[in-house]
Amino acid sequence: MGKIKLVATDFDNTLVHYRGAGVKSSWRMISNALGTTDKDVLLYDAYHRGEIGYVEWCDANLKNFVDAGLTEQSMNQIFEADMELMPGTRRLYESLEAQGIKVAIISGGLRNCYRIFSSKFGIEPYMASFANEFFFDGSGRLESGKFVKLDYEGKTEVLKGVCNKLGISLGECAFVGDEVNDLHILGSVGLPVAINTQNQQVISAAQVHIKDMDISTVLEYL
Repeated sequence: MGKIKLVATDFDNTLVHYRGAGVKSSWRMISNALGTTDKDVLLYDAYHRGEIGYVEWCDANLKNFVDAGLTEQSMNQIFEADMELMPGTRRLYESLEAQGIKVAIISGGLRNCYRIFSSKFGIEPYMASFANEFFFDGSGRLESGKFVKLDYEGKTEVLKGVCNKLGISLGECAFVGDEVNDLHILGSVGLPVAINTQNQQVISAAQVHIKDMDISTVLEYL
């Protein structure tokens, strides 16, 4: 295409993946480790039926994690052990940097996991925007959280802000995502890319569908 100046990606199941069958999110990684998965599934289903809101879902999961004794140390151990780069991630970042193309992360996930990612892999994007963050007390126990519904139009608004700062347009951006909450931003950018998904809505919204999980495939279309 020759006009892409910024490549933005989702985080969970796009830039990183987790060891464990069927685990696609940092929230599920924590609930599996704490033994609260059954409660998580019930809350997730209630949220997607529209019975509770997104922030309410976050608050309820937070309470379950607090009750189960999540600490900052145990959370770090979970992700340091089981967080892995999506194939091609390092090549993607190194190549984009060499070409002078900015990279960004726009995610509805946990900023705490991004800190582990940055420390573990030594990768620093131009910008990283995360909807959620956990806070721990002086003894390291989970205490509270900050939750923002950064989905659908919200992701696009974040990207618009980055574009304004860089003096570029949405048409000069690529976005790589995997879930329905990426549909709006995929429909707003010049190069929409789907990865690691079987969701037909997401695939249909994308110009490129990466089927082999190697995110560096994006480089072939810039």
